[in-house]
Formats: sequence, structure tokens, C-alpha cells
Amino acid sequence: MKKANLVWMVCITVSVVYAGSLNPPAAPELTMKTLMEIEPRTPVEWLGGDPNTMFIIDQPGSYYLTGTIFADPMKQTCIAVNASGVVLDLNGFAIEGLEGTLARTAIQVNGDDRRSVWIKNGSILNWVEGIFGPEADGITCSDLQIHCVYWGDRGIWLGDAVRVERCTVSSMAYGICAYQGDFSHCSVYQCGARGYEMWQGGIISDCVARWCGEGIYSFQNCVIDRCMMNECFIRGITVEQEGQISHCSVRLTGKGYDQIGIRAIFGNLISHCTVTNCWAGIDVGEGNTIIDCTARDNGECGIGANAQNVIMRCNSSGNDLWGIWVRDKTIVKDCVASNNGNVGIDIRCCGQGCRIESNICSGNKYGIHIDAEGTHHHLVVKNTCGDNWLANYDLGSQSSWGPIIDLSSAYGDISAIAGADHPWANFEYSLVLAGTGPAKE
Repeated sequence: MKKANLVWMVCITVSVVYAGSLNPPAAPELTMKTLMEIEPRTPVEWLGGDPNTMFIIDQPGSYYLTGTIFADPMKQTCIAVNASGVVLDLNGFAIEGLEGTLARTAIQVNGDDRRSVWIKNGSILNWVEGIFGPEADGITCSDLQIHCVYWGDRGIWLGDAVRVERCTVSSMAYGICAYQGDFSHCSVYQCGARGYEMWQGGIISDCVARWCGEGIYSFQNCVIDRCMMNECFIRGITVEQEGQISHCSVRLTGKGYDQIGIRAIFGNLISHCTVTNCWAGIDVGEGNTIIDCTARDNGECGIGANAQNVIMRCNSSGNDLWGIWVRDKTIVKDCVASNNGNVGIDIRCCGQGCRIESNICSGNKYGIHIDAEGTHHHLVVKNTCGDNWLANYDLGSQSSWGPIIDLSSAYGDISAIAGADHPWANFEYSLVLAGTGPAKE
């Protein structure tokens, strides 16, 4: 009986269900936040101006466009930045100028004490000057399109420690210019004077210029890397002194006189570049180094070097006249200079002490040539010249060279040929009759 009662008690289930309150919750409290607290930026259109400027930014902060702004034909500047610590977001809209009026400058950054200004994300159309601040430092420009219709002056012109990235400038005299800074992933098109201009200690990388007078100009201690200059009119790339050009490609509009692909004046390094369709492919002054470059289908020469230069592991072939010419105290080593219209490697008047070593010259008028007048004490060793239609070697009388070993009839092992084992031996061969004409098509 006790057992049955226990089972009965276990089987009895008592459940109590609690429901929520039937009273509605209180209304949410008002935050009373202002629009500036929700979106802490100021529309440019809210700003005041002066007789020369439509809108003036004179306090640090973030500013943005709410729509396209059109120029006031009676005011010179659209937006003036007179403060540091400013972000100006064009917000995908445009600032549009007006030809033939007083309107000149889209955005002007005033004063040499301006710092930390960022201008981004929009278009600047039909102004004489896009962004103007040659005395302003620490400025960043990104994701901008700047375009004029052939009467513009400068797309972007800034001072020191600037950064310009992912910007496009077209139809101005000058594209992107700064005293010092970093240009990257930019494109410049139809800028009649220069595409890019950097004066000291800057970097230009992954940039393109097309149909410009001069693609890139830099003065001192600048690095130019992975850039393409296509169909420029006068120069592809110029570095004045102590700069570096690497992994660049240059093609000009033609081989007219003084159209130079890469021009380097003093103490520069040029490496892994390709130059074509110029009067002179690579033209250098004094104390430069050229390595691992290709210069082909140029007019006057593929590579020309004045004094105290190093040229190594280059291919300068298929040029209309000279493959490589040098003048004074220069070494040319491990290069190929073939199928040029005149000379493969030439030492011109007037210089001394050049070294021409371990090169291949074939299919030219002359393989290796030294001017008879005004040149002396050059050294020619370990080269191979063949099928040059006037002479493989024309070395004058005032220089020195290793023995020239004729391999025209030699096949297989050359160890039995007298002089072939000489450490300074030069080699030559001929498969065509001398004087029958150039091998170059």
C-alpha cells in the first residue's frame, strides 16, 4: 500500500506558468543628438567665402560635397584650405570650372605651414589649376580625376612630403608636381609639358604617362620604379643626379632629333628598363650605371654614354645607327650589340681609358670601333664579333687589345687554334663576304 502511494505521488505533476507583464514598456528616451554628432562632417556648401573665393575652410575638421559645385565666373578660387588637419571629401561629385572667366583654381591650399590635408574621391573639371599648394607640405591626394580642355596649367602642384595615389590628370600643361613625396598608381594623359615632376628625394612608382611632352622629370635623389611612358613627344624619363630608374618601359612617338627615352645626367642607376622608338634610347652623362636594360629600334643609338659610366648585361640591338657608344673612362661588359645600322660598340672622340670586355657584336657595319682621332689607351678584351660587313674590329692605333682569333673556319674544339686559350683573347668570325652590305634588314 505504501509503495502504491509513493508511485501516485511521483506521478502527480504540478506546473506553474508565469507570463510577462501586460503593461507596455515606456517610450525610449530622446537622445537629442545634433546632425553634427551623428555625422561629424561639414558640407562645403555651408561655408562662407570672400570676394576672391567661393568657400573657405579655416578650421580643422572633415568637410564634404553634397553635390556638384559650379564655378562662380567672378571668383578666382572655388575652395581655399587655410587650416591644417583637414579632410576634404568630394564624395564622388565634381568641381566644375568655366573657361574664359576669372575662375582659375579649384582647390587652393594656402600657406607654408599647412599640414595634414587630405583631398579625395571626386572630379575636378575645366580649371586652369586643379589643386594648387606649392608651399603646402604633408598633403595627400587620392582617387581624383582632374581634366581640362587644353588650356589648363597644372593638375596637382604641392610642396614637401606629399602623397598622391590613384589619381588621373589629363589635358593640362603639367600633370602631377611636387617638391618631394610619393606618387603611386597614377595616370597622366596629354600633358604638353610634363606628366610628373619631382624635385628631391621622392618616389614615383606604378605610374603611366601617355602623349606628354616629357613623361617624368626628377632632379635629385629620386626613385622611379615600374612606370610606363608611352608615346611621349620629347623625353620619356629624365633624372638629373643621384637617382634610380628601374623596371620602366619607354616608347616615344618617333625617332626625331633629340627625342630621348631615358636621360640621366650624373651619378644615377638605370636597371631592368626597356626603351624603343626614340632618337636615343638611353643617354647618360657622367658617373652613371646601366645594367640589364634593352634598347631596340631607336634612331641615333640604343645607349650613349659620355664619361665614367658602367654598362653591363644590356642588349642594344636593331637600332638605326649605333648600338652602344661611349667616350671616356667607361666599361662596357657582357652586352649584346647586334644588327645595328652602323657600329655595335663605338668609342668616340675624345676620351681615354675605356674597357670593352666580353661583349657580342654581330651583323653591324662595324663590330667594335674606336675613333682614330683624339682617343687613346682603351682596352678591348674577350669579345666576340662576327658578320659585321665592313670590319669586326676597327681599333685604331693608340689603344690596346687582346689577340683577335679568327674562328671563321673553326668548328668544334678550338683549343688547338693558336692563341685561343689566351686570357684576353677576342674572337671573330665571318659567314658573309666583307663589304657586301649590312646584315640588318
